[in-house]
Amino acid sequence: MLSDKGSNVLVYISGHGGNEFMKFQDVEELMAQDVADAIQQMHEKGRYRELLLVVETCQAATLYSKINSPNVLAMASSLKDESSYSYLTDMDVGLSLIDRFTWSSLEFFEQVDIHSSMTLAQLMSIYKYEVLDSNFHYDASNYLRPLDQVPVTDFFGSVSSIQPTPALSSTAGDSNSSHVSETPQEPEARAGTADSSAVHSDGSTPDLDCGCSAASSAVVVGPVQGLPSSITGANIYVGMASFALVVLAASLVASRTVAPRPS
Repeated sequence: MLSDKGSNVLVYISGHGGNEFMKFQDVEELMAQDVADAIQQMHEKGRYRELLLVVETCQAATLYSKINSPNVLAMASSLKDESSYSYLTDMDVGLSLIDRFTWSSLEFFEQVDIHSSMTLAQLMSIYKYEVLDSNFHYDASNYLRPLDQVPVTDFFGSVSSIQPTPALSSTAGDSNSSHVSETPQEPEARAGTADSSAVHSDGSTPDLDCGCSAASSAVVVGPVQGLPSSITGANIYVGMASFALVVLAASLVASRTVAPRPS
């Protein structure tokens, strides 16, 4: 899980359960001590700030009976020796598609958006025995904040604000400044180089034996920040002309070398 010590974590467990365990496909069992150990490891590794555990199984409250890690709030759809029941039946499928606890939760969240001020205390108040046919339970013994001051969006449907660390901010600033900053001397130095190149090229026909190569004479191929457009354009055309002369001279040399001698 890619969470850290600033994360609010929601763990929602739904399925078949019993006294201090739940089953996965009637094959594997998750024990109450396994849940407690996993949450304790998360706490030791700084994987959450606050954790909300919701259990929807038969005898659900027994699954968090071993938890003693700090800042953990737990909710259950039923007490020990109680069942959690399904809600209605889909006649096409022949089975119920939702449990009463989940149905009640979804009905509540239909009224909630990311800017809602509804609290966990308000959420817990909707779970009635008349609807669930079981007793809702919660354990806040390891949780510090009053439930009527905890927005449900702290765990459900929250949009977190991003706070870059100082290291990241500093790195980003250094990268941006090195990319866009330019000392006042640099444009002048570039302009001087461009001017000297233009005078050299315009003063005489380029000599293939001079110290300039075709690559160096055509190095400016686009606008340079801080230079007049006339200088930049002149360098481009002079560079292209020099390169064309080099190609032409090479072609003439090659044609003389490979041309057949008259018989």
